[in-house]
Amino acid sequence: GPLLMAGVDTTAYVMSWLFLNLASNPDVQSKLANELKSVLNGADVTTAEQMNSLPYLKACIRESHRLTPTSVANSKTLEKDLDIDVDNQTYRAKAGTRIQLNLCAIPWDEQYVDKPLEYLPERFMKDAIEARKGTPSEIIDHPWFDDGFGRGKRRCLGANVAKAEIIILASRLIQDWEITLANPTQKDNWVPKQYLMLKADPYPDMKLAPRQ
Repeated sequence: GPLLMAGVDTTAYVMSWLFLNLASNPDVQSKLANELKSVLNGADVTTAEQMNSLPYLKACIRESHRLTPTSVANSKTLEKDLDIDVDNQTYRAKAGTRIQLNLCAIPWDEQYVDKPLEYLPERFMKDAIEARKGTPSEIIDHPWFDDGFGRGKRRCLGANVAKAEIIILASRLIQDWEITLANPTQKDNWVPKQYLMLKADPYPDMKLAPRQ
């Protein structure tokens, strides 16, 4: 029960951002549809082998997490004193202090990410990841930034279920339907609003047309 419930809400929020990004970037959506046709040719995703054969889909999901995360902050209570360096000054945060980590600070920083406010899944393809190894930009490939479900012992209980659901659902939907914004001028006419997680508000109306 809890495992399934924990994989439903998370999936819904992640998928809402993924569909918004794909609808707002038709060239990306077309490239994804081509990969799905090449690998699946109309079939459903039913095996781990199929999941691992869809690098562009995984890059689309990963880039959606980077650009439009389901949560922009994470709270931690320090177990021991921590020195924090900011602009050549050191600040001491005492054990027991509750701090919030800005999860967008690095993924949206031009110092680490080229064109950080654009949806570019190519940045998470194998060649791009290899190219930034050994540079400051490789920080965006750290496992802590990998998805929207957390890390370590407090990772979302339904994370693995949710990730499989996302791949299976996106594969089926994008193979069958072309998703477009009902009104293209709505592309940036929304703001992130906190519900259970972050959601675009107002969420743009979309149209689904059978994919040719």
